[in-house]
Amino acid sequence: MDSHFFYVYYDGETYYHELHGLSYQGSNQKQKCVKVKRGIGLMNLQRRILNAMGLDHSRHNISIVYRAPQRVVDTQVFYNSLQLSGATEVKMMWEVVEQMVARGFIGSDLYVTVEPIVVEAGEGSQHAVLDGTVDEHIDSIPLQYYQGWAENTGDGDDFEELLDTMGEHEDVDHIEDVVVEENRDTCPGPDPTPEWFTKNTWDNMFDPSPVMQAEVASWTPGEQPMKGMVFATKLAVRHALTWYAVRENFSYKTEHSDSERLMVSCEDDSCPWSIRAICCKGDNVWKIAKCKGPHTCDKIQNAHDGRMIDSAFLAYVLERYIREDPAYKIKNLRHVALADLKHEVSHYKVWDAKQKAVAAIYGDFKESYAELPCFLAGLKDACPGTKYKLLVDDHYERGTCTFKAIFWAFRPCIVGFKHCRPVISIDATHLYGKYKGKLMIAMAIDANNKIYPLAFAVVESESTETWGWFLACIRRYVTGRSKLCVISDRHPGIQAVFRDTNRDFLQTPMTEHRYCLRHVCSNVNSRWNNETLKNLVWRAASATQERKFNATFGLIENVNRDAHKYLEDVPKEKWALAFDEGFRYGAMTTNVSECFNGVLKGARSLPITAMVKYTWFKLNTYFDDRRNKSIAQLKSGKRWCNYAFDIFMRNKAKAEHHRVTRLSAQQQSYQVDTPHNPGTAGHGDHTYGVNLLQRTCTCQKWKLYKIPCSHVIAVCIQFRHDAEQYIDECYSMNALFRSYAPVFPALKDRLSWPDPKETRKVIPNPRLIREKGRPVSTRIRNEMDEGGKRPRTTPWKEGGRKVQCGLCDQEGHNRRTCPKRNEASVKMVDVELRGSAHRIKKCACDLLSIGGNLVDDDDSWDLMGNYLRLKSTFLYCDFNRMISSAPRDQKKPLTELANKLFCSIETLINLYIFALVVYTPTSLDVFTLAVNGFY
Repeated sequence: MDSHFFYVYYDGETYYHELHGLSYQGSNQKQKCVKVKRGIGLMNLQRRILNAMGLDHSRHNISIVYRAPQRVVDTQVFYNSLQLSGATEVKMMWEVVEQMVARGFIGSDLYVTVEPIVVEAGEGSQHAVLDGTVDEHIDSIPLQYYQGWAENTGDGDDFEELLDTMGEHEDVDHIEDVVVEENRDTCPGPDPTPEWFTKNTWDNMFDPSPVMQAEVASWTPGEQPMKGMVFATKLAVRHALTWYAVRENFSYKTEHSDSERLMVSCEDDSCPWSIRAICCKGDNVWKIAKCKGPHTCDKIQNAHDGRMIDSAFLAYVLERYIREDPAYKIKNLRHVALADLKHEVSHYKVWDAKQKAVAAIYGDFKESYAELPCFLAGLKDACPGTKYKLLVDDHYERGTCTFKAIFWAFRPCIVGFKHCRPVISIDATHLYGKYKGKLMIAMAIDANNKIYPLAFAVVESESTETWGWFLACIRRYVTGRSKLCVISDRHPGIQAVFRDTNRDFLQTPMTEHRYCLRHVCSNVNSRWNNETLKNLVWRAASATQERKFNATFGLIENVNRDAHKYLEDVPKEKWALAFDEGFRYGAMTTNVSECFNGVLKGARSLPITAMVKYTWFKLNTYFDDRRNKSIAQLKSGKRWCNYAFDIFMRNKAKAEHHRVTRLSAQQQSYQVDTPHNPGTAGHGDHTYGVNLLQRTCTCQKWKLYKIPCSHVIAVCIQFRHDAEQYIDECYSMNALFRSYAPVFPALKDRLSWPDPKETRKVIPNPRLIREKGRPVSTRIRNEMDEGGKRPRTTPWKEGGRKVQCGLCDQEGHNRRTCPKRNEASVKMVDVELRGSAHRIKKCACDLLSIGGNLVDDDDSWDLMGNYLRLKSTFLYCDFNRMISSAPRDQKKPLTELANKLFCSIETLINLYIFALVVYTPTSLDVFTLAVNGFY
């Protein structure tokens, strides 16, 4: 009999999806895969599922819902629910499975709800079966957050632990359950039921023993762990201990930890608090066997520095935030940790926790490279027409290869691009993950002048080789359109690629290369740092007529001859609109690529396979949104997109004031004169020639933007032509809808993915591992950004200093782990206290130097504000930080020393306010004495 795969989902809830019917969701949902023989009964199926989930069938019961296909429309399947409550429903399920297997399905979904079996002693029972239950939510922290714990030796076993850890006897044979189907035709029936079988004999029964409760309790976050509490794993025990320590603000240490027991105690040796948990092998659970206490030690004073929180626990707390947005900044996560845990956690600890959470959610960075070929093969199988190209280098280890580059473009983008303008913008941006690299992006522009994602690539760096390969993949896999315009910055690698005459596909007339105007202006400003010069370059490049360009270009020569010569060496058609011949369609910058870089900001910190998945789902959402909007606009009767129609209407308003003279009716040639307009730069009063047959106007706007200019519209108005017919079809609502009409299909289950072409294991290049240091997570803004000024930014930082101790100035550890912490802390705290005191004294002396003008001089109030800010900073920052870093036995004297300093501060404040309000020589003398005697 053939086998069948069941994908078991649990720890979530069912819901009905609009397109797919019955579905499953939940932030903590889990999945298991179970392989069974077709036709298996309900009881055996339940046992197989419980075994896969690691649960004891004598302690747990499960209810199963089969996700039954109801109808198939094209590639969409609508599912309904089938509750497996007996043999009839199971038989129906297998009949449906047989039909779906014939259609190509190899697996089915089961949604499982776990119910613990609880048998309590009561008045109506002869025997009390005492059994414990373990709540499912106790499973807490996933295993991947913890890499291991220190193994130490500890005390011997107690008799109670010995009983709990003993499993079943090794000499006893275990007999598997056998399900025998009943045959009513061949088996003789039983005798009639005797009357005493059903006679009431229980009314007077009672249990002479006292009612007993099972010594098993569930744990809730923040609750104090107590004897008898049961946990699913040792990690769950640690999770509970950390939650309790966080709430009570104390630290504990591990005395012993192995596969059978865990012993922890208070960090203060004089405190009797300790907990011992053991593994009950027979039940496969962990139970707290001993709990001594309570705490007799002092709490960690006012410090809430999160010293009891490790990165693994913090990763569990922050997981839901990182799952929502992997681009969550570390400083924001620190605020989240402070709000949730009431502890201020260090930057590095949050960073480390984020890396663990990302690995737990999206997979390990290194293993993600190995998964990439399989995912790409499954992606192409689910969406035929999707293109990808994986480049690898041979590796010395047999059966492996080193990742070099990956290119991918989805079929909906490729098909829809045929209805967009033949203009693409290319750009590259940094990756933020464990491995360095560059993400290359090719973006198009849709009919409404919005971004249209086209293709992506991940390479090691920007170079002539990588840019040439990326553009070759676009030409081969994405578009073969002639007269394609490529807009980019002036990166040396890009320029070298387009200068290479051996690359025929990048030469005229197949491809036209244009520069981004923003980068041209930025280059000029970086060389000569002249705001006027930069604005003149922008004005010259944006001019649509050669006459206007020459006039502005002459002004550039007057301002700076070197800049004028620099621009003369750059071919004008690459940066000036007046010489473009209409290839740009009016697009002057690579803003569309840079905008989408911001959209992918979070994805750039993910493992590589997760990043490809992110682009798939992000583009699916984007296409679905644009498709729905375009359909609504088409139904409303719109013919043209808002972008083109708004330009058309503005030109139509100006056309009302033009004068039109027909030169030839046969050739449809006209002369258009504009009125005098002192409000414009050229003051109006110009003459233009329009030819409707050749679709030209001497202002060139029609040719450059493919939208009728005001002169063409004036001719159409006077001679009753439909001016809208001259708008290019690329701006129509029909083109917009067709560009987003292709649909992203649903991905298949990973068990259905075909074998990839690259059978070797792909590994990352070890040379690309990011060095220590914090890289910039935001594009470096320059003078071309809004605001006009270059803000202060941190350069890209790939390297950084090693961790250096703040106590002994040695590298390799910090002040919390410093071996000289105890002997240096008192000296360090005293020095810093005196430093803060001297800073306050200096500010007070500045106040004193104001003299008799305390009340009327505004500067005195500013100094007073600075003084109060220093005092506030000292109170809430220096004090908590320095006192918390001192040894426990020295906290009290240091606190007393700080309190004396606070009294001095308060005295200075009161005296200063008195001197301000009631200025007398006596008050000033008192204030002077207080300052001189301060500390």
